[in-house]
Amino acid sequence: MRLIPPAVNRWANTVCGVFPLVVAGALGALWSEAAAVVGMLAVSPAVPVLAVRGYRAAVLCGGDRVRVRGLLRTRTISRAAITAVTDLPAIRWTDLSGRRRWTPVMALMSGGGEAAAVARWKEESLGRLRRWAGPSARA
Repeated sequence: MRLIPPAVNRWANTVCGVFPLVVAGALGALWSEAAAVVGMLAVSPAVPVLAVRGYRAAVLCGGDRVRVRGLLRTRTISRAAITAVTDLPAIRWTDLSGRRRWTPVMALMSGGGEAAAVARWKEESLGRLRRWAGPSARA
């Protein structure tokens, strides 16, 4: 099962990559032109990484594993380790050493001002993820 947000949502997620550049430029402009240049150069390596990762955010379920692609990392979790799928949404799970962990699911997070169709897709996808994870993952 592949839970990949609609195209309009994926393009909106690319803003996560461009936003730091805009903020650095705006803050630098308040102080001086040199500060704006330094700030923009400091955050510019992160811009393409965050933009691409924002576009590719998804939840990929297959076999006995789920792969959660987020802004900063991709995490693969064993289906058997999942203890809950929360409303945040996030996946609660237990690692091999018994430590409780959680992984936010950025691709399914809702925010204010979303199109109704996108919000509905995210809600339905969260339900599909819960059903895939099994009865022990009901939160």
